[in-house]
Amino acid sequence: MASFAYAVAHTLVYVFKKQDLLLIVQEAAEPWLWAGWLALLAFIPLAVTSTDAAVRALRQWWKPLHRLVYVAAVLVFVHWALSAFDPLIAYLNIAVLAALEAVRVGLQLSQRASRRSR
Repeated sequence: MASFAYAVAHTLVYVFKKQDLLLIVQEAAEPWLWAGWLALLAFIPLAVTSTDAAVRALRQWWKPLHRLVYVAAVLVFVHWALSAFDPLIAYLNIAVLAALEAVRVGLQLSQRASRRSR
């Protein structure tokens, strides 16, 4: 939910700063903007289904739906890297986050393997 709130705030700031619908539409063809808009769209179903009621209603479908967060994260990173004034900083931050995610996935896989061997 926090990511969605940040994405909406970021979008509102962008629209407020541009204050020109024609300019926003013209820029919409840029890859960095497409990545941002697609990430925002990916966050919408996640935000809408982030309540306890949604978890109960969706049951086994909630978790697969919320794996969409990984797609949104990649799109956010693409948006960030393509729109950054200094892409090196974006790439370094993305590398750190990717390394942390790799460690998380590695730990999950090792835990699954140890559970299976019992």
